[in-house]
Amino acid sequence: MERFNETKETGSPLALFRAKMEARKRADIERGAPVHLFEVDIAELTDEDREVWDKVEDSSISREELRRYCDSVLYDERGLKVASRSRKDFLAFINNVVAPMFLKREENESTHKE
Repeated sequence: MERFNETKETGSPLALFRAKMEARKRADIERGAPVHLFEVDIAELTDEDREVWDKVEDSSISREELRRYCDSVLYDERGLKVASRSRKDFLAFINNVVAPMFLKREENESTHKE
């Protein structure tokens, strides 16, 4: 797993994503909100995490994409558990964000079918 390297370009998509997640984590702590990112070591997040977050932010992630991401975070190609604690916690955070989004999407779809 790629860890943050200070010598990397600071404007890279991964670096910007990590900075955004760190800022969100600090803001949640400061306002006393539930801090789902509290245990996440932001430096352990990867490009895969960033790509999934981008889809979460623009509400374009599908259940199938989320399932594939979940499998990728939790298991290697042989089916062995491999995820870092931080990536598992980030996956839990993403699930908390997308659950209401999926429910709303499904409600809208069922309303349009009627």
